[in-house]
Amino acid sequence: MAEMLTRAGYLVVTMNDGQSAWDILRTQPFDLLVTDNEMPGLSGEELVAKLRRAGGRLPVIVASANPLVFLTPGNQWLQIAGVLEKPFPLRELAATVNRVLEQAALPKPRPTLSPARN
Repeated sequence: MAEMLTRAGYLVVTMNDGQSAWDILRTQPFDLLVTDNEMPGLSGEELVAKLRRAGGRLPVIVASANPLVFLTPGNQWLQIAGVLEKPFPLRELAATVNRVLEQAALPKPRPTLSPARN
Protein backbone atom coordinates (compact mmCIF):
# COMPACT_ATOMS: atom_id res chain seq x y z
CA MET A 1 0.00 0.00 0.00
CA ALA A 2 2.75 2.43 0.95
CA GLU A 3 4.61 1.79 -2.29
CA MET A 4 1.52 2.39 -4.40
CA LEU A 5 0.70 5.62 -2.55
CA THR A 6 4.30 6.80 -2.89
CA ARG A 7 4.21 6.15 -6.64
CA ALA A 8 0.99 8.17 -6.76
CA GLY A 9 2.89 11.15 -5.34
CA TYR A 10 2.05 10.96 -1.66
CA LEU A 11 4.59 11.26 1.11
CA VAL A 12 3.95 8.14 3.20
CA VAL A 13 5.06 7.33 6.74
CA THR A 14 4.54 3.74 7.88
CA MET A 15 4.51 2.34 11.40
CA ASN A 16 4.57 -1.29 12.53
CA ASP A 17 1.95 -1.07 15.27
CA GLY A 18 -0.86 1.06 16.62
CA GLN A 19 1.07 2.47 19.57
CA SER A 20 3.89 3.71 17.33
CA ALA A 21 1.28 5.29 15.07
CA TRP A 22 -0.28 7.06 18.05
CA ASP A 23 3.12 8.31 19.21
CA ILE A 24 3.92 9.90 15.84
CA LEU A 25 0.41 11.29 15.38
CA ARG A 26 0.91 13.30 18.57
CA THR A 27 4.16 14.88 17.33
CA GLN A 28 3.80 15.45 13.57
CA PRO A 29 1.09 16.90 11.33
CA PHE A 30 -0.55 14.60 8.79
CA ASP A 31 -3.29 15.08 6.22
CA LEU A 32 -4.68 11.56 6.41
CA LEU A 33 -4.48 8.40 8.50
CA VAL A 34 -4.82 5.06 6.71
CA THR A 35 -4.91 2.24 9.23
CA ASP A 36 -5.61 -1.44 9.45
CA ASN A 37 -8.00 -2.37 12.22
CA GLU A 38 -5.99 -5.45 13.23
CA MET A 39 -2.63 -4.24 14.54
CA PRO A 40 -0.44 -5.07 17.51
CA GLY A 41 -0.42 -2.57 20.37
CA LEU A 42 -3.58 -0.67 19.52
CA SER A 43 -6.24 -1.73 17.06
CA GLY A 44 -7.26 0.71 14.38
CA GLU A 45 -10.49 1.37 16.27
CA GLU A 46 -8.55 2.10 19.48
CA LEU A 47 -6.11 4.34 17.61
CA VAL A 48 -8.91 6.39 16.05
CA ALA A 49 -10.71 6.60 19.41
CA LYS A 50 -7.56 8.00 21.05
CA LEU A 51 -7.17 10.46 18.19
CA ARG A 52 -10.76 11.70 18.51
CA ARG A 53 -10.64 11.91 22.32
CA ALA A 54 -7.52 14.06 21.97
CA GLY A 55 -9.40 16.43 19.65
CA GLY A 56 -7.83 15.18 16.43
CA ARG A 57 -9.86 15.97 13.33
CA LEU A 58 -7.61 14.11 10.89
CA PRO A 59 -9.51 12.23 8.15
CA VAL A 60 -9.24 8.46 8.65
CA ILE A 61 -9.53 5.49 6.32
CA VAL A 62 -9.75 2.08 8.00
CA ALA A 63 -9.08 -1.30 6.39
CA SER A 64 -11.00 -4.06 8.13
CA ALA A 65 -12.31 -7.56 7.51
CA ASN A 66 -15.38 -6.43 9.48
CA PRO A 67 -16.17 -2.94 8.16
CA LEU A 68 -19.64 -2.86 9.71
CA VAL A 69 -18.02 -2.13 13.09
CA PHE A 70 -17.16 1.33 11.78
CA LEU A 71 -20.51 1.99 10.19
CA THR A 72 -22.71 1.38 13.24
CA PRO A 73 -24.47 4.35 14.86
CA GLY A 74 -22.51 3.76 18.07
CA ASN A 75 -19.23 4.40 16.25
CA GLN A 76 -20.26 7.49 14.30
CA TRP A 77 -18.30 9.61 16.79
CA LEU A 78 -15.10 8.11 15.31
CA GLN A 79 -15.85 10.09 12.12
CA ILE A 80 -14.37 7.51 9.75
CA ALA A 81 -14.03 9.07 6.28
CA GLY A 82 -13.60 5.77 4.45
CA VAL A 83 -13.75 2.04 5.13
CA LEU A 84 -12.07 -0.58 2.98
CA GLU A 85 -13.26 -4.15 3.35
CA LYS A 86 -10.32 -6.56 3.29
CA PRO A 87 -9.18 -7.90 0.98
CA PHE A 88 -9.43 -4.97 -1.43
CA PRO A 89 -7.68 -4.07 -4.69
CA LEU A 90 -5.04 -1.34 -4.50
CA ARG A 91 -7.01 0.75 -6.99
CA GLU A 92 -9.81 0.90 -4.41
CA LEU A 93 -7.33 2.24 -1.84
CA ALA A 94 -6.11 4.87 -4.31
CA ALA A 95 -9.66 5.93 -5.17
CA THR A 96 -10.61 6.15 -1.49
CA VAL A 97 -7.52 8.18 -0.58
CA ASN A 98 -8.16 10.57 -3.48
CA ARG A 99 -11.84 10.95 -2.55
CA VAL A 100 -11.16 11.57 1.14
CA LEU A 101 -8.41 14.10 0.45
CA GLU A 102 -10.56 15.90 -2.12
CA GLN A 103 -13.41 16.08 0.39
CA ALA A 104 -11.03 17.46 2.99
CA ALA A 105 -9.68 19.92 0.36
CA LEU A 106 -6.10 19.15 1.36
CA PRO A 107 -3.05 19.33 -0.90
CA LYS A 108 -1.56 16.02 -2.02
CA PRO A 109 2.16 16.03 -1.03
CA ARG A 110 2.01 15.87 2.78
CA PRO A 111 2.67 12.80 4.91
CA THR A 112 0.14 9.99 4.98
CA LEU A 113 0.48 7.64 7.91
CA SER A 114 -0.17 4.00 7.17
CA PRO A 115 0.50 1.64 10.08
CA ALA A 116 1.59 -1.70 8.68
CA ARG A 117 0.49 -5.06 9.98
CA ASN A 118 3.11 -7.54 11.11
